[in-house]
Amino acid sequence: MPNRIMGIDYGERKIGIAISDPLKIISYPYQTIDRKVTPDYIIEIKKIIEQKKIESIVVGYPITLSGNESQQTKVTLKFINELKDKLEINIYKCDERLTSKEAEYYLRQKGLKPSKNKDKIDQLSASIILTQFLASKNNEII
Repeated sequence: MPNRIMGIDYGERKIGIAISDPLKIISYPYQTIDRKVTPDYIIEIKKIIEQKKIESIVVGYPITLSGNESQQTKVTLKFINELKDKLEINIYKCDERLTSKEAEYYLRQKGLKPSKNKDKIDQLSASIILTQFLASKNNEII
């Protein structure tokens, strides 16, 4: 029985993945999919859904600090629509403003250099997005 939620930090090169615990309380950084290495990233996401018993996905939604949509917003919406077309799963979106900066901050606190740990930044960003989603009570299916 599916019981976890997947968080995604979508980038045109890399996709950060996080998953929740079965109780949907805690988010864990899980994996980074490099689209150059794994061009069929949808199949990889589908494998994770099956292996980890994922019941829904939350995708980080990039809007500007002033609250407007950007070119990256359009790219991310295209990705969300691709997921909706190819996967039968509920998909949510969550504001991802400043998640990468927050992830870099966490790495620095651990004594790690963000420039040498880009995969970790993607995973941590996905985990921050998922944590925000899990804490929110106003989640709408898109």
